[in-house]
Amino acid sequence: MTLSTSSRRPVADAGALRADRSPQRPPVTASPVAGGPGDVASTAGPRRASRAAGTERDGYLDVLRTAALLQVFALRFSDAAWLPIIFPSTGLLFAIGGSLMASSLDRSPGRAGKVLRQRLRRLLPPLWMLGLVVIPLMVATGWQTTLEGTRAPGPSLLSWILPLTHPPDSDAGADTTAVLWFLRTYLWLMLMSPALLWLSRHWPRIMYLLPLVVLLLVDGSLIQLEGDVGESVLSVVTFVACWMLGFAHHDGSLRRVRMWKILAGGLLLCAAGVAWAVRYPVGNAALPNVSDIPVAEALFNLGFTMILLRLPTRLAVVERRPLLRAVFTGIDRRLLTMYLWSSIAMDLAMAALRRHLIPPPLVEGPWSPFVPVGVTLVVLAGFVVTLGWVEDIAMRRRPQVWPTSGRASRPRAYPRRAIAERG
Repeated sequence: MTLSTSSRRPVADAGALRADRSPQRPPVTASPVAGGPGDVASTAGPRRASRAAGTERDGYLDVLRTAALLQVFALRFSDAAWLPIIFPSTGLLFAIGGSLMASSLDRSPGRAGKVLRQRLRRLLPPLWMLGLVVIPLMVATGWQTTLEGTRAPGPSLLSWILPLTHPPDSDAGADTTAVLWFLRTYLWLMLMSPALLWLSRHWPRIMYLLPLVVLLLVDGSLIQLEGDVGESVLSVVTFVACWMLGFAHHDGSLRRVRMWKILAGGLLLCAAGVAWAVRYPVGNAALPNVSDIPVAEALFNLGFTMILLRLPTRLAVVERRPLLRAVFTGIDRRLLTMYLWSSIAMDLAMAALRRHLIPPPLVEGPWSPFVPVGVTLVVLAGFVVTLGWVEDIAMRRRPQVWPTSGRASRPRAYPRRAIAERG
């Protein structure tokens, strides 16, 4: 799971490109540091990685995912530069996604196409539901855009079906669609995963260093990235190392590196990210925001995520306590709905407060600074209850108001002998 970006901005200035983006709403040595990601992945070797690791539910990952989602919501209300430093949620969400993707691919060896179809089936329907609501509203308001004036979006609307580039939007819908950069980047990393998994297991050091080299070339204007395609490439290159770190977590190679090496390497990467942000800041803020600067964001997210994924805990208490299990299961199965509709929920909440639709006793008092957050959560809960069932349908589950249990439905299996007798 900072998440915002405009699909029309040229990518020539990589720092400026990422200045608006949050997962709500991104001099370095030429070799991996001791305990760094290259060492992590190479410990197990390409063929000796534990394919079975990470197949059971990990309560620790559930907690990390929820914490990342909460940080995404916090970034909706504040763009404080310290938020991405105390907990960089973006890289963590991509790493968890990479771990889950590696698990799916290893459970179905030689059937990458099937795995990708299943993942697409879960990822895209919530986006389509958002489009069914947002696109008519943007059309009704004239589809006015600052750069292009009033005109129909044309064939680019297909990006609302498969968002390989940023789906078209109008000025009225820009805040709502800003979060879609994360979905687009996730989609590209997911589609690349069969190749990335094989490459990272065979040449881990090269695969971890290559994205950083590309980012440095972009930052030095030696590679020009422009338009929607360039924006997509920049996002993928920024977070692909975190995605592959998820592979290492799944394989178990991360756990085989001594904790002190991971801690030293991770802190060194974080320090390098902060140093880069201070040396090459975007804007005039006293404290540079690492999420505005691709090189800094890539380094800081990789280092911080590496430490979090290596901590020696699985939090089995999450599975032992039915209430906790129900909460985290529900969040996991409503994650896309919460993420995609959070901007609209915030806009509606702010509109209600401006129009004084909330009774004054509930707004005035010592708790008044927290009222916008509370109203937003109430509105978002309404979206989850009324639209969250789309995620159940996408996973072929029985629709529920708040999913706490149940598995995806599967076709009934018959023994071969019974099938022969029927024939």
